[in-house]
Amino acid sequence: MTARILLVDAANATTQDLASRLRAEGFVVDVESDGVTAFERAVVTGYGCVVTELDLPGVSGLESARRLRADPRTARVPIIVISTRDAEIDRVVAFEVGVDDYVVKPCSWRELALRILARTRTLRGPPLVPPPFHYAGMEFDLARFRVSLEGAALALTVTEVALLLALVRGQGAVVSRESLLRDVWGLPSGDESRVVKASVSRLREKLGSVGHRLENVRGAGYRLPP
Repeated sequence: MTARILLVDAANATTQDLASRLRAEGFVVDVESDGVTAFERAVVTGYGCVVTELDLPGVSGLESARRLRADPRTARVPIIVISTRDAEIDRVVAFEVGVDDYVVKPCSWRELALRILARTRTLRGPPLVPPPFHYAGMEFDLARFRVSLEGAALALTVTEVALLLALVRGQGAVVSRESLLRDVWGLPSGDESRVVKASVSRLREKLGSVGHRLENVRGAGYRLPP
């Protein structure tokens, strides 16, 4: 299944070149340069991933990402920021809004392609997946990338499902923030620890009646008892 990508960046030759290279890697790529139009297009088109610059006319890439996360039609679409901003605060704020990855320009188009593949792979579904299983009162159906509680599907993003699965794999043991940064976001430990804290907080709220079971073990990490 070919992933359809929305690339939101300045209307210039560099953006068109990046789009061409991604198409050569097998992606279907649409290009927009305006944040408002990009959001409207994403709502009506089934994209496998949205790749957006932060500095856009209309609304910023950050505000566009916030709107995508808030709209149930696009809430689970992976979002990758690609930006010249490399300050820690820019990355942290983007992750707190709910983006799945952050790439600093200039970057390798091949690296970006691999990051897109990593974020869309779970949506396409791997060839073999485990049968549905239960943990901590929830049902996990990874063939459909769906987590349910009391028969109702939870409105989780791709990254939130990955975070939840990382905690489930701990089988009640403490999972360190460093491990979560590495396994869920592909980030080195250290600067972005706030990313984990904010994401766990959102996940806890979305888990409803079992949210209180997701524990913060001070100075160590997080655990989700069975």
